[in-house]
Amino acid sequence: MSTIHWLGTGLSSIPGLKSLIKNNHNVIVWNRSRQKAIKLLEDISGNYTVKTLVLSDLKRFVNDDDIVVSMLPSSMHVKVANLCLNCNAHFVSSSYLSKEMLALDEQAERLGLCFINEVGLDPGLDHIFGKLLISEFKQAGLESKENSYFFKSYCGGFPKNKNDFCYKFSWSPLGVLKALKATTKYLQDGVLQESKQPYKEIHSYSPVSKFTNEAFEAYGNRNSLDYIKDYDIPDDWQLQQFIRGTLRLSGWSKAWRDVFSIVENSINTGSDLALETLSEELKEKYTYSQDENDRVVLSVELKVVKQAKTIWHKSYFIDATGAINASAMSRLVSLPVSFAVESVLSGDISAGVSGAPDALAHDWINKLELAGEKVEYIDVLA
Repeated sequence: MSTIHWLGTGLSSIPGLKSLIKNNHNVIVWNRSRQKAIKLLEDISGNYTVKTLVLSDLKRFVNDDDIVVSMLPSSMHVKVANLCLNCNAHFVSSSYLSKEMLALDEQAERLGLCFINEVGLDPGLDHIFGKLLISEFKQAGLESKENSYFFKSYCGGFPKNKNDFCYKFSWSPLGVLKALKATTKYLQDGVLQESKQPYKEIHSYSPVSKFTNEAFEAYGNRNSLDYIKDYDIPDDWQLQQFIRGTLRLSGWSKAWRDVFSIVENSINTGSDLALETLSEELKEKYTYSQDENDRVVLSVELKVVKQAKTIWHKSYFIDATGAINASAMSRLVSLPVSFAVESVLSGDISAGVSGAPDALAHDWINKLELAGEKVEYIDVLA
């Protein structure tokens, strides 16, 4: 029987980890603080043990066909994946596929190992929803050279109850601050838009939903253009809009004006020292309290227009709120990770380095809903 080695019990880990334990899998939990992990799992019983995370110790315990789940900082993933190659074990992560991870594809495939990434919320569920919409439109038989296509995918996490900062941190503020320095690329009106300061390109966005017409602030996330090919969009589609972006509560840009000034100074000087100092201040002031609920919104939509008339417009939408026992972010990141682990165990994922498998999309959505998460599927023209 394969053992699941779950590395890290941070803020986005616990619901998925508990799901695997409840489903009677053999699990070893590895965490830098063993006592912290024990405390987080004290309300659940099952076939699991907790060990202090030291990679040299981990290597001694990982056997052939085990699965190693890395919920560690992204900088650790490739090191853990290489350990998996040496131990003939599978690898699962919710993080973005990196060039270094993709470079392991040939070795993993040759050994018959699954190295699956991007199986969290964003990246993860957003990709699943986007690919489903594009595939569904193709099957509708409505493709035409006269069509114009508009694809939007936005995701964000923030407090359920809006505060003066319009935001709270569930992990290191430094990562959020550095992300504001990342160059963004996307299509708007059929033209490439590029910004080295995405917080200067904020626009309004209202998700497609039957339950809310709330307007959010939004800005591009990384290089959206990388996903046009990944989503299997034909070269002859007239893409007028293609964006993957980040959502923030209305008023966020005003509340963060002083932060943006420090970020801009960091860009100009090439130094992160001021950001590191600011990160500590924000961590002290704007970290979620133990009894505070978060909120996650994910909206993915595809609209197709022909001769100035919308002929197809569908969307997937999630608006989730945290509970006492689990934040919305932790559920929506870690539950899909647990689905990926069980898919590896059942042999449903091909060997090699990959993202979430298209063939399992509907199955994972069903599992998500069975776990209590509401996924709204909307046909705007129905």
